[in-house]
Amino acid sequence: FADPNLQRLACRDPRIRFLGRLSDAELIEQYQGASAFVFPSLYEGFGIPPLEAQACGCPVLAANAASIPEVLQASALYFDPLDVSHMAAAMHRVLSDAPLRQALRRQGLKNVQRFSWEISAQRLSQRIDALLEPAVQGKHHVAPESSPGKP
Repeated sequence: FADPNLQRLACRDPRIRFLGRLSDAELIEQYQGASAFVFPSLYEGFGIPPLEAQACGCPVLAANAASIPEVLQASALYFDPLDVSHMAAAMHRVLSDAPLRQALRRQGLKNVQRFSWEISAQRLSQRIDALLEPAVQGKHHVAPESSPGKP
């Protein structure tokens, strides 16, 4: 599941474990038991994993790259993904600062509410209504028909 070279390097540290594929329940358990979720992606199209972590109450540290800052806004602690020392400093900061972890948890739970199915469906419905409104108004305003023989 992971790069063999990465696995070999990680074997040197007993704190690192490759878990392979997890069921949804196992994944939730991992998010809920984690001190933080670190997301160093450079090319993320949207960012489902950090949102999943936030939905489970896990503080998120994320790359200040691609779409991530737009998706997570002020609910994450950002780092430069190309600067290992910056990433390490962010990890140290969140692990040593309990009030920061709590704030990130609260902000994350608030952030994921923007992406609920109910809110997404409501926004889609509003946009469809706005697009259809000119057509609906046009149907209500019908010009009167002229009588036969009259212009």
